[in-house]
Amino acid sequence: MARRKQIQTKQIQAPNWDNHEIVIIRSKTGYDEEWVQDKSTVMTAGQMNMQILGGTTQKLTLIRCIESWTFTDANNQPLPWPPLSMREADNVAIYQIREKSLEHVFPEDRNFIFTEIGDLSQPMSEEEKKPSSLTAPIGSQDGHDAYLNQSLITS
Repeated sequence: MARRKQIQTKQIQAPNWDNHEIVIIRSKTGYDEEWVQDKSTVMTAGQMNMQILGGTTQKLTLIRCIESWTFTDANNQPLPWPPLSMREADNVAIYQIREKSLEHVFPEDRNFIFTEIGDLSQPMSEEEKKPSSLTAPIGSQDGHDAYLNQSLITS
């Protein structure tokens, strides 16, 4: 059985959005899940209780998993959505810009995008789980032998 090896992306548009309004989303990674959980959990010092902030979880997921969008504000001005940097330290200012832009997006639109990200991030379907045509032979360490054998056959 194969495992998912790539982040999935998808262009979405809700039926009630203007024609020019689209959002490009991506599936969540393990790091995204960890980051969102860490940022949306509050623990009180000296106490054994933990509080998870549901609204914050949604907002942080949107901040991390929206790649780009073409949303505009009430004056038809583009809402900025700068790309994330590979360096987490550089993203602090980007997160602030993205959070400010999200303030202009109504709850039903945020819910739609959040649901689409969740759907895109679901475990592999039964079809996706079917073994690939290139499987590792018995005794192979990591499938590398199968890849080499397949390459030699097709060369």
